[in-house]
Amino acid sequence: TNSCTMRNPLQRLVCFELLRCTATTAWQRHTSDGISLMLSKTGRPKAKQSLGQNFLIDTQMATRIAEALCDESESGTRVVELGPGQGALTRPLLDLYPRMSAFEIDPRMQQLLRAELPGLDLHPGDMMELDFEQLAANRGGRLSFISNMPFYLTSPLLFKLLSSLEHVGTAVLTTQLEVAEKLLSPSGCKEYGILSVMIQLFGRPERLFDIPCTAFQPQPKCESCVLRLHPNVVPNGGDAPLSRPQRAQLLALLKMSFEQRRKMLRVTLKPLLAQAACRPSEEMLQKRPEHLAPIEFVELAALLFGESAEGGGDELLASHHISPSWKPYKAGWKLKE
Repeated sequence: TNSCTMRNPLQRLVCFELLRCTATTAWQRHTSDGISLMLSKTGRPKAKQSLGQNFLIDTQMATRIAEALCDESESGTRVVELGPGQGALTRPLLDLYPRMSAFEIDPRMQQLLRAELPGLDLHPGDMMELDFEQLAANRGGRLSFISNMPFYLTSPLLFKLLSSLEHVGTAVLTTQLEVAEKLLSPSGCKEYGILSVMIQLFGRPERLFDIPCTAFQPQPKCESCVLRLHPNVVPNGGDAPLSRPQRAQLLALLKMSFEQRRKMLRVTLKPLLAQAACRPSEEMLQKRPEHLAPIEFVELAALLFGESAEGGGDELLASHHISPSWKPYKAGWKLKE
């Protein structure tokens, strides 16, 4: 009946409710636990912008990324995929490593993966909340991570990996091409910064190959690439491992130095020089932070704070920081107590 011809208000209300329910049923599917799945044209859950999801849809590229991992644990017991999404990367990984594990935060994707890949050791969880130390202990050794990670989590996840060097054997990650270039940039470049120094010191990064935006759905507005990291507690160019406290104070020193990257280190670090274990050379102090090679920051930290594995320099830095509210944990490299 044409709604314009319905004079009775009650009749019009009933008609409206019927139309609303029909439209809702047509556009939504409800799972048994009440989660509403917004479906794409393929019948799979759509990417959530709030989770930074860009699903890999190129199967050949997915196989190439999976083969780059090179894990040697028995049947892949120490292989961990972070954020498998719709499982494009998981499928070739399972062929190579049938005892791998995966952690997924999105309940919609968890349901999809359990239905399509019942043999997968799948765990609900946020990759940023995982205890890498405990996970490595459960798996019997250093972990091999792989992830088509959301771009907005690139820096937090890299800092998390850097804080767990003892428990990570290798990592294969997709990232924005621009970010990868910053990570690999040499000293003297404007792109060179804190994460560049730390990744080059402790990550041994390799840029393997680029990924076109057409390999993803929805397509990101940037090109991507695949990085492979080989974490090591011995800094690249050094001959001795750095303890976690030493790495924490090194990161704090980098934070303080690069916050005023256009100033010479003798200005930036002036509050620390009076208490330095050994005063750095004038040649070093006259440089800006962007002109120090990664290993020179290790040497600078040892001069300022000494070479004790107990560290402690991060607390000294916090007490002299230009921002009174700054604490080491705020930058992600020390846990809040």
